[in-house]
Amino acid sequence: MTHMISLIDHSVEKIHARLSKISTISLEEFSIVGPIIKFVELGAGDFFIQPGESSQRMAITLSGLLKTYYLLENGKEHISHFAQEGSFLGVYTDMLKKVPSSGSIEAIEPSTLLVMNYEEMLEVTKKSLAWAHLLRRVAEQRYIYRSDKDRNINMKSAQEKFEYFCETHPNLINRLPQNQIALYLNITPATLSRLKNSSGNYKK
Repeated sequence: MTHMISLIDHSVEKIHARLSKISTISLEEFSIVGPIIKFVELGAGDFFIQPGESSQRMAITLSGLLKTYYLLENGKEHISHFAQEGSFLGVYTDMLKKVPSSGSIEAIEPSTLLVMNYEEMLEVTKKSLAWAHLLRRVAEQRYIYRSDKDRNINMKSAQEKFEYFCETHPNLINRLPQNQIALYLNITPATLSRLKNSSGNYKK
């Protein structure tokens, strides 16, 4: 069940520290967005965004784990992104095009998000170079992530896909349900199980 929680329930310093890992921003600059941000808690299975809803919401994952995915014509999920602590969330292409969301963002674990509106954040960037640089760094990271994922998932063997996932998401190998990793890598759960067992480095 989705519900709002108070800003007082979270450490401003902790949130600021997460953002500072992406780009340098002072506590004073951080406080600029106070009036336009909110905190949302999601239970496992709750949605942050669903198809047809506004794509203008973006968020930072403070705790928990979520996935962004699209439904193919055959009903199969195409998972494009896993968001764990410190990750930005959004259906970015639709956000930039200002069209309703074509994808879903769903919580895999109970999650807490720092939520903001994209258009309102653009207004903030007109007043704050620090926030402008931060959002630019987020966009750059997303582009690099997507390019690397497309190259390593669409053009590699199952073994190479698994090795890529181990390198880029080492802490998710045993945290995620096996079928979710298989969907992300576009391989069967049986193939993933064989690869994990043969690697000898991960818990079953």
